[in-house]
Amino acid sequence: NVATNVSTSSTYPSTTEEFNDSLTNAKDGDAIVVSGLITTTNLNASGKNITIYGMSEDATIDASSQTNYIDVSGVTFKNLTVKVASSKDQFHKTGFINGSTVFENCKFEGTVTAQLGEYVFNNCVFTNTNEGHYAAFVYAGKATYNNCTFEGVDRAAKVFNHGDTYDCAAVYNNCTFKASKVYKTAVEIDATGNV
Repeated sequence: NVATNVSTSSTYPSTTEEFNDSLTNAKDGDAIVVSGLITTTNLNASGKNITIYGMSEDATIDASSQTNYIDVSGVTFKNLTVKVASSKDQFHKTGFINGSTVFENCKFEGTVTAQLGEYVFNNCVFTNTNEGHYAAFVYAGKATYNNCTFEGVDRAAKVFNHGDTYDCAAVYNNCTFKASKVYKTAVEIDATGNV
């Protein structure tokens, strides 16, 4: 599944600098089309109604070295591999914040956090090969997963609410959960704020 019929207002960055410039200069309705590997420590485009497409099977955005949350509210991601950092707990900066974000046909590596916003994941695969780390984490946000696969060593997915302060929900439609170690948790749900 690669991008076809992308916007006429499209950019085709081939370097990190070009990608960051495309994010900075994007206007509502624009598309950023990625081929190959883009490594970035500043994947932020909050409030822009844009689409980031993968044009090739190897289209990858590597944000695994980003030390702050990824703020992409309003952005749609399609047909990409997205790498983020891996973490054992919810108080990490390895994922997305302030979402109204849609992901379609994406592959994720690391701990993908959906925090403080609403997220939709369609036909996505979440993988984390680090023991004790989650592949997907909903923290004080709302996420809907449709036809997704979650793969972890001993923890595939977690839903965690931070007390009564935030509205937290996760909906899993036709999803598969895999924990590669026997007698380990594939899905952990804790709506009370207690781990």
